[in-house]
Amino acid sequence: MVMQCSWLVAIVALFIGCVAANDEIQPSLLFRSSTLFLNSTHQVLHMEVDRYKHDGSILIGSSQNHLQTTNGQTTTTLISDLSVSGFTQINRTHLAIVAQMIHCIKILNRDNMFTQTLAGTCGTNGYAEGGVGVGRLYNPWGVVLDIRNPGNLLVTDKHNNALRSVDLRTGELSTVINMGFNEPVKMLWANGTLLVVNHQHYISQVSWLGDEHISNNVIAGSIIEGDVLGGFDVAKFSFPFEIERVGYNMYMVSDYGNKKLKLLDMNRQKVGIVCYRHIDDTATNCNPPDEPVALLNVNNTVYVGPDEGQIYAFSGTTFLPDVCPHKNITALLALNQSTVSVYLGEGQTESFPEGIHIKTVPFNSRSCTYYVIVERARVKRRLSFKSEFDVRCELIDYDNDSRRSLRTSIIRRKDQLQGLCEEDCMMSSTMDPFFECTKDHLTVYWPTDNLYNTTSQSPPATLSNKLKRKLSQSNVMKNMEIFIIFHSPPAIAANKNSRGESVDVVLYSTCVDQTKPYNVGSDQCL
Repeated sequence: MVMQCSWLVAIVALFIGCVAANDEIQPSLLFRSSTLFLNSTHQVLHMEVDRYKHDGSILIGSSQNHLQTTNGQTTTTLISDLSVSGFTQINRTHLAIVAQMIHCIKILNRDNMFTQTLAGTCGTNGYAEGGVGVGRLYNPWGVVLDIRNPGNLLVTDKHNNALRSVDLRTGELSTVINMGFNEPVKMLWANGTLLVVNHQHYISQVSWLGDEHISNNVIAGSIIEGDVLGGFDVAKFSFPFEIERVGYNMYMVSDYGNKKLKLLDMNRQKVGIVCYRHIDDTATNCNPPDEPVALLNVNNTVYVGPDEGQIYAFSGTTFLPDVCPHKNITALLALNQSTVSVYLGEGQTESFPEGIHIKTVPFNSRSCTYYVIVERARVKRRLSFKSEFDVRCELIDYDNDSRRSLRTSIIRRKDQLQGLCEEDCMMSSTMDPFFECTKDHLTVYWPTDNLYNTTSQSPPATLSNKLKRKLSQSNVMKNMEIFIIFHSPPAIAANKNSRGESVDVVLYSTCVDQTKPYNVGSDQCL
């Protein structure tokens, strides 16, 4: 295996902290409301939607020997004797848990609450490859499923400055790359690459060229600590912890040492500040209530887990342009209204349809950009893959094993669809694949994180055609199969549509407010 490391670290004078000073802060991302979700007395290190409960609960891992599940009102402790810095849900019932203080990876079975060691040697730190009791980790921190090899986990080995791989079947621990890291903690898949938060002040990106060539490049920040906004080449962080997707090629970073949330804008190659407002308060605050550590985005509501204190939920996102004296304008469309008249100032009025419209005004001999945001009902369209099957619904509801076999097979297809998406789409990190079965007709959806305006009724033709071409070239997708244990035979092929396709590319509509049902007939949230 050939490992390469390309550094973007420059020798920068210590006074770089004065560059792009934040005397007049203009947020790059603004949350229009914030609410208290949970009082926490421990450092929250990781959060995920609880797939086991299916009621909107959140799993929380903390430094104080806790793995808990909570809906904000009721909190249940699942594990009380492990310091949980990270975890990932392999499926609905099983979690891989990073026990950082004892240097190993555990597996938790939610059905019987039994834990066992998956990888490493619990109680002994070091650096070695091998099976359970032979392989060594040193303060491991984060873990994700390997979308390139779905039977493996990827683990950030913090004090070994390495990215490690764990075989879920055998527990075999190996090294993916051990160059270019400086205390790697959390990571996130982004368009087939891995964004890695290095606790020593920078974000790096692990990329694969085939199976043999791996690189790890610093993309933002450097080994020099600081608090600077701006281009990736000058931006500075201080002991960042977590990274979470908040939009297309947009990622939020918890900048722990600076007590800030920052926006990593991959499109513009810039780092901006994230600000928020409390409910019924027009004042903008760019400093979280406590040092931010863990981040979780659930349908555009971002939960921020603190070093110690209160977990807040931030919602109502608006991405903002560069500094501009002209404020953004938000207007609402009435029912059945196609356009709305908006006063732009200085005697100018203009009609706008629904969407986000870019306007420019002259400012200091240059063009200054601002947005006119026109909103309708809180409906969002999500690019999704869909397949239909002829299945007796009673077989799915027969028992837990039957449903588990179906869910396992559609999760496996999700990983394969991600490989097919490549740079064109990203399978959703906030919304699991799901199915509906009525009158012995099963429909399975695999949602992505590609979102579209309410006015979009179908996926963009260019993207749809490209994805369908890829689907037609994949033997697995041409004969999409799922597995239900009590069906005969257990493997069930998808029905083909009029074009001979087993997998369709569609837009799936939901309400932004999850408490409201979406009505297909009226295309509204009730």
